[in-house]
Amino acid sequence: MLLRDSGTGTAFNYQWYSNTTDSSLGGTEIIGATNATYTPLTTPVGVTYYYVEVSQQQSGCVVLSNTSSVIVTALPSITDQPTSLTEVCVDGVVELSVAVADGVGTPDYQWFENTTATSIGGTLIAGAELSTYTPDTSVSGIKYYYVEISYPSQDCGSVTSAVSTVEVIIPTVAITTDPDPQICIGGDVTLDVVSDGAGTPTYSWFYTSPGSTSITASTVTTTTTYTTPVLTQVGDYEFYVSVDYDGLGCSPFESASYIITVKDVPTLDNGGDLLDSTGSTLLSQEICENGIPQSLFVDVTENSGTGTAFNYQWYSNTTDSSLGGTEIIGATNATYTPLTTPVGVTYYYVEVSQQQSGCVVLSNTSSVIVTALPSITDQPTPLTEVCVDGVVELSVAVADGVGTPDYQWFENTTATSIGGTLIAGAELSTYTPDTSVS
Repeated sequence: MLLRDSGTGTAFNYQWYSNTTDSSLGGTEIIGATNATYTPLTTPVGVTYYYVEVSQQQSGCVVLSNTSSVIVTALPSITDQPTSLTEVCVDGVVELSVAVADGVGTPDYQWFENTTATSIGGTLIAGAELSTYTPDTSVSGIKYYYVEISYPSQDCGSVTSAVSTVEVIIPTVAITTDPDPQICIGGDVTLDVVSDGAGTPTYSWFYTSPGSTSITASTVTTTTTYTTPVLTQVGDYEFYVSVDYDGLGCSPFESASYIITVKDVPTLDNGGDLLDSTGSTLLSQEICENGIPQSLFVDVTENSGTGTAFNYQWYSNTTDSSLGGTEIIGATNATYTPLTTPVGVTYYYVEVSQQQSGCVVLSNTSSVIVTALPSITDQPTPLTEVCVDGVVELSVAVADGVGTPDYQWFENTTATSIGGTLIAGAELSTYTPDTSVS
């Protein structure tokens, strides 16, 4: 503050004051501020008013200056950082932006590019001097960006943004299931897909049927696995998937075709009938309980279905049907020897399969009739008294057994059925003994 000769002379005293209002009254004395000049503080943030009291030693020689305001603004700070991670397909558009608060004057912006995720040591991007920046996305890879903001008109320093990662992706897609699977009519295949892109993918599956050029839309899914419909024609099906990522700059793109070959199910010789050990058709057999049955055999046409490897599973059933039977544990060969218990009729059939989906065929049934062991239902009369040359007829009746029974009568001198003498020609269910001798 400059004063000319005034008051009572040239000796002046000074006392500076600060105030929270725009007034030269009621301020707070600033200790030690007793010179004609004073440098205000720049803290805290806000508005402070300053004035000075100039006085002389003599009574009444006091005058107050007008106020001078000092507006202290907070250091600049970033209120909106650039997006921390942006995934974008090649040639997609990305805009990075930053918003700053406080500071004094108009901010300057300078964007930098880096090869590591740090805001130190980046390369200045010429011309990138706005609050927004659009990176180059013509080449795939990962780059890191940040911006430095300064206020050159005032001593407000500078502030640096957080690092923004931009990953530029070349979209890819591939069906990764083992190539060219073979299945049989009625089978299906589960396909796996691997893809890369920006954002969340949606998969649309398509196929063409054997001998057709028409494309069939199958299904749309967000999962990386897909099960085909049941395939019902012999020949080659071609499947492909179209992937659509919802990220920046991404357009739908297609995989290469994936071929699934469909063949007929395995073929059973003899029209599916089961065979005996001689290779003859064995539709039914009847055997006594605990007897020795003929084994059943299935004959599969070589190289039918998808190859030469066949699996077998035998079933038993209470009805004459190749459906709904009971699996016979351990019966997994091309031949099977039926049980001969219990008494009754059991139907047997075999399921022939291959590892590939849909490769299953069932044989026709073969019945096994198990009959109870033979038993005599009517015994010969235990005692018959007859006069010499009288006629006596002994008879017997038998039940169960299989086939036509053979009879052989014996004669004995003691009441036992052991050690008798065979009677030649006595081979019927009845026998008339000789009564000529008493």
